[in-house]
Amino acid sequence: MTRKAVPWRERTLSVLDAQRDESCIRQLTQACDRGSIFGRGSARTWQEAYEGSYLALENQNPEGPGAEALRRAVKNSLSKELPLISIREEMLLQRLIIFGGSFPVIDPDEYPAALSLVRRLWCTVRQVNQGTFMISLHESLGGRIASIMQTPEYHERRQNLFTLSATLHSLLYLSGFYFAQTMIGQLMREHQDVFSEKEKLYLMRFLMVEFDYLWNGQRELVLLHPGLCCPEEVISAMSGLSFQEPHFTHQMILDGMREMLQEERPAVDALRAELEGALQPEYSAEDTVNELKLLVKQGAGFEDLRAILADQMATAFHPGILAALRRLEAETVRWAGVSHGVLN
Repeated sequence: MTRKAVPWRERTLSVLDAQRDESCIRQLTQACDRGSIFGRGSARTWQEAYEGSYLALENQNPEGPGAEALRRAVKNSLSKELPLISIREEMLLQRLIIFGGSFPVIDPDEYPAALSLVRRLWCTVRQVNQGTFMISLHESLGGRIASIMQTPEYHERRQNLFTLSATLHSLLYLSGFYFAQTMIGQLMREHQDVFSEKEKLYLMRFLMVEFDYLWNGQRELVLLHPGLCCPEEVISAMSGLSFQEPHFTHQMILDGMREMLQEERPAVDALRAELEGALQPEYSAEDTVNELKLLVKQGAGFEDLRAILADQMATAFHPGILAALRRLEAETVRWAGVSHGVLN
């Protein structure tokens, strides 16, 4: 196997973001064919809704319960599940309540949240046109959701979730991937008074909408940095190594939250300064340097970076740009298991 199976220019963050948007549009379009479990409907409607839900994934059972059992399960879970939704899901729900139960979703950043609300069986979607989906919250849930959101317990649990999310985003910048069970186990140990054993499923749902992920051969949920194109390569490079319990300093965690390690900043600043005014109008120096930095973390070498940068340049390369590019390659901290040329 060689790295060239996926060219480096196809591994950039902008390409991966576009692929994620396309995938989510396909899934939302498929979800438009499913009915609601609330109100009247056929057994087929309820079954199709169940098949696209988190419940079906977690139970790994193609046969869903009847409509009334599904309704009870969804309503009974609200008080425990609602505080553990993603930030974008919360924002969508707030708008749905304010605007009477329906709202158009046009921002690709909100597609995963909309899809997750459908998978929770709280909402349905219909496609208005390409890229625009009307999401609807059933009236029997709106009042209950609004009431729960106003409680002190809800806000306390949200704060715990924000802390978890920020820490995980940092860890993913530092390592490229992270085993979800590791973080959940740690969270359950540290906050036994906040999170119950039963709520592990709701935490898993949160992680699946908040982060990129894959299921490995042991059916473990592996969280991924959004810039990690071919996770199997990095994970396989770590095979046999003890990586599930990494040890990072407090300063590294803070740096990871900013997506910039202290030792990386000088090279990043130098290349960004060199690229100001040298790129085609549709590219920004900030975004370009960030994409190149993430590629170095996965093993891209100088010639790979130069080829990608050449496609974005409005001017010819000059010695200052080349020197700054070499510095970025030399000083960027690679993800664990990746060294220079390891994938060449």
